[in-house]
Amino acid sequence: MHLLAVVSKLTGVSTTVESSAVTLNAPSIVKLSVAREEISQLTRINQDLVVTLHSGETITIKNFYVTNDLGASQLVLAENDGTLWWIENPQAGLHFEQIADINELLVTSGASHEAGGAVWRWLLAGAEAAGG
Repeated sequence: MHLLAVVSKLTGVSTTVESSAVTLNAPSIVKLSVAREEISQLTRINQDLVVTLHSGETITIKNFYVTNDLGASQLVLAENDGTLWWIENPQAGLHFEQIADINELLVTSGASHEAGGAVWRWLLAGAEAAGG
């Protein structure tokens, strides 16, 4: 079993569980305490994401691929040293991008990419108004 933290994109509230499976009720950020080199593959089965480790152990994130107006769920790996790695598109393979904090994903994920990033437009509008 591994430590999983599920952060709601709606509320920002984090719930931590130690399990080999978790079910998401809405798009969330899932922080998995697993090192990058431990992962063998990521597999989509229906709406679920299955993380297979080199040890043969699997971690299932049910409803990972269910989307709504909050966007899609995100997967982040937390290394033992605290380094965070975001896997932008698990279906595309093991491409990791280092992030400083999960909040980076909360800000950008609150407005889906399809919606044109409404949050960023609001921030830019505020910056333009402040700049004159």
